[in-house]
Amino acid sequence: MHSDNRHCDFALNLDNDPHRLLEKLSETHPVYWLHQDICDGEQCFASRNSVFLYRDYGHLSEEGSALLGGTNDWFEAFHSQALLYQN
Repeated sequence: MHSDNRHCDFALNLDNDPHRLLEKLSETHPVYWLHQDICDGEQCFASRNSVFLYRDYGHLSEEGSALLGGTNDWFEAFHSQALLYQN
């Protein structure tokens, strides 16, 4: 197995329909921007700490999700976002 996974990294692209939809939605609902946890502003990373973040195009792997969730305290982040939207 190749130990250098940098060739799998990719450019951050926010010029797409799903992102525009989420931007519009964020005007009235809280949105958690996952790319802020995965990308550095220009480049998105396919792996971190020797863990592949993605299962396939657009879906996090279980291991990647666990790593990112623990590192970025997703439970608390998502919980606080949900509390902002209580009716």
